[in-house]
Amino acid sequence: MELAGLVSDRDFRRRTRQVMERGIQLQASGLDDLVDWATQHAVAALLRGCLPGSAEAAKVVNRILEPNEWSARREELLASLEVLFDPRIERYWQLTAIINGLPPFPTYAPALEWLIAALRR
Repeated sequence: MELAGLVSDRDFRRRTRQVMERGIQLQASGLDDLVDWATQHAVAALLRGCLPGSAEAAKVVNRILEPNEWSARREELLASLEVLFDPRIERYWQLTAIINGLPPFPTYAPALEWLIAALRR
């Protein structure tokens, strides 16, 4: 029922298209590697209990951006994450995995929320 509700929601379908289009753009620009790199750091920071507005979070953001010389693309990363992050899409994939008998996969929603908040600071 939940899956049927998602796929019948016009806004959900629109957002899914947006996310797919942005994903293609990210791959073409090379920013998809930065998103993966940033997500890994955000997961680790979240597990340590680091708050997005803290001095430690600022150091994490610097570690994400500086080694990759992407500090000039901070706003681009934030804009991409804001487009890409939609917990409903992650839930869609979780539900389709269940239906297909696949094992559950970890959620990245809390880490992405943390990362978006930390990048906004």
